[in-house]
Amino acid sequence: MRSKESFLLFFLLLSISSYEGVLGNKGYFDNDTSEDCGEIARAGKCVQDAETFSKCGLSCSKFYDPGNVGVDSYETLGFEQDEKSYKLQGDVTNTAELDDFYELEIKLAKNGKTMSFDDFDGMVTVIAVVPLIPGMAQYYYDMFHRVRNVFPFTIELVLLPVRTSGYNEVPTLPPKSKVHLSVDVTEEDRGDVMNFIDKCFKPGERKIDFDRVTFYIMGISGYTERKISPTIEAIERLIKHYVDEMSFKTREL
Repeated sequence: MRSKESFLLFFLLLSISSYEGVLGNKGYFDNDTSEDCGEIARAGKCVQDAETFSKCGLSCSKFYDPGNVGVDSYETLGFEQDEKSYKLQGDVTNTAELDDFYELEIKLAKNGKTMSFDDFDGMVTVIAVVPLIPGMAQYYYDMFHRVRNVFPFTIELVLLPVRTSGYNEVPTLPPKSKVHLSVDVTEEDRGDVMNFIDKCFKPGERKIDFDRVTFYIMGISGYTERKISPTIEAIERLIKHYVDEMSFKTREL
């Protein structure tokens, strides 16, 4: 085995040993701290103020579901029926599409510098489109920061904040967070990354929603999936699947 591949395998094994111990500890995520959370979620009041989403994280995440999508459009990956992931339709796995993906760039919010996705080649890539809606945005910023720490050596995580009409939330990440935070985009001026995601859908399929968080994951083979308003359990379970696939393929080298 070549030295570079041996080095990668070492960090894969180290990563697996580190995340196995923390996946069950969800912190304040996926929890409801009030008995009326189910009623709040069903009434569509999860974003009525900045505190509701953190108070009713589980119900508010489950309230936003993938919508009216046919069962045959899902890939179950052996998960339970309620943990299905929506497959991002389109020929993402061919060489041309993968080359296009790794040529994408974002401008980082912290310093205005340009970062290329070419740096993500060989890693599991996670992209989160986060509308800047009060409460919801900060909840998911906190969640994705934690997810990045759970998988420190095997994923790259990009946050794309979207300014939406009527909202002006300014969420924050910890100063030393390893999450790549892009400058804000808008529904009209989406930037190259979201335009690429849109191209991966067939005509007439559901596009990106701007009233909820949409989470995309691309494995090293180019297979891409999404979850809409995901729970942290669903995110970490899906990432673990792709990291395990990455480990398996690296062992084959």
